[in-house]
Amino acid sequence: MAHPRPTVALDAHVSDNAATYAPPTVRDDFLAAIARGDSVMLAQLATNLTGCGNPLPSTTCVELGVPVGSTYGVAARRIVDQAAER
Repeated sequence: MAHPRPTVALDAHVSDNAATYAPPTVRDDFLAAIARGDSVMLAQLATNLTGCGNPLPSTTCVELGVPVGSTYGVAARRIVDQAAER
């Protein structure tokens, strides 16, 4: 069964006031893609999470090199930016 698209802003420079929140299944898929090292799935999910205001688990923050307390949106923007540099 396919997961519905998250309802999050796609603008990579969304202000904190405009943050939206992704469904738990989408956030779980994002974390699973990180754990698997699935760069293709991670890039697809990240594109749709750039405005997500949900807090990222601190262990994932450390793993991705973002400040502890960051949101999924911060991590997603970093992943999108890194993919664009390649």
